[in-house]
Amino acid sequence: MTRDLSLTLLLGCILGGVPTVSDASPGLDGAYTYGASCEETFVHRGSTASFKKPVDPFAPSFIIAGNRLRTPLASCRIGSRKSVASRRVLKLSCATAIAETDVTALLESTSDGKLKRYSSDRDTIGTIYNRCTP
Repeated sequence: MTRDLSLTLLLGCILGGVPTVSDASPGLDGAYTYGASCEETFVHRGSTASFKKPVDPFAPSFIIAGNRLRTPLASCRIGSRKSVASRRVLKLSCATAIAETDVTALLESTSDGKLKRYSSDRDTIGTIYNRCTP
């Protein structure tokens, strides 16, 4: 699996809830989707989100909780994180059923509570993901 495809699948199809975000990724905790509705993609139990069954492995959605980022196809540990201008750069160590890989995620919170994901540091447009709240 190529690195770009890995990143697309990883960040495009998020996983279920884990620890809280407090020190790991402040302000980013939540379930996010692009295109599909929140109700089609997630189930909320209290403040914890998980993917609705059956899980669509190609749904462009993900869940960030604490030091974890999950998609239907991958589970990632958020390692280092830093801010560069308005973006947060997360170094992820991700595992799928067939491979492990390191991935960099470039994210930016928007003023209306959405999350913008950039494909590279040269990407000036990004892709906006809606935040799904219970």
